[in-house]
Amino acid sequence: MWVASSDTRHFLADTYLSFVFWTVLTSLGLCIWYFPLWHMGISGYEVALFADMAPVLLGIPPLRRLLQRHRWVSAALSLAGIMAYATPRPEKRLLGVVIGTAGATLGLGSSLYPGGGARLARAIQAWEAGLLVSVAVRMVFQTNNPV
Repeated sequence: MWVASSDTRHFLADTYLSFVFWTVLTSLGLCIWYFPLWHMGISGYEVALFADMAPVLLGIPPLRRLLQRHRWVSAALSLAGIMAYATPRPEKRLLGVVIGTAGATLGLGSSLYPGGGARLARAIQAWEAGLLVSVAVRMVFQTNNPV
C-alpha cells in the first residue's frame, strides 16, 4: 500500500486551498456584477471588491502571527465563500463570498509573507498547481466558476 509522505500531503492540501482561493476570488466578481446589477441595481455593493485588499491587514503583527500559526482560520473563512451558493438571498450570498475572498487572500498573503527557501517554493508551486486545476475544471465543465 502506498502512503504519501508528509511533504506530499502538505503539497496536496496547499493545492486544494489554492483551488479554493481561485474559486472564491473569481466568484466575487461574478456575484458583484450579476446580483447587484440585475437584482438590486447600482446600490453600492460594488465596494465589496475591497475584499481583495484584505492582505493589507497582515501589517498588523498579531493578526499576521495568528494566520501564520493557525492556517485553518483562513481556510475556514475561505470555505464560507464556497458555501455561499446555498444562500438564496443575493445580499447574503455576496456577504459570504466577500468573507471567503478576504479569508482566502489573507491565507495566501500569510503563507507567502516572510517565507524563505523550500517553504516559499512549495507554497508558490501549490498556488500555481491550484490555478492549473481551477482552469482545467472550468474548461471541463465549461463554466466561469466550477464550484
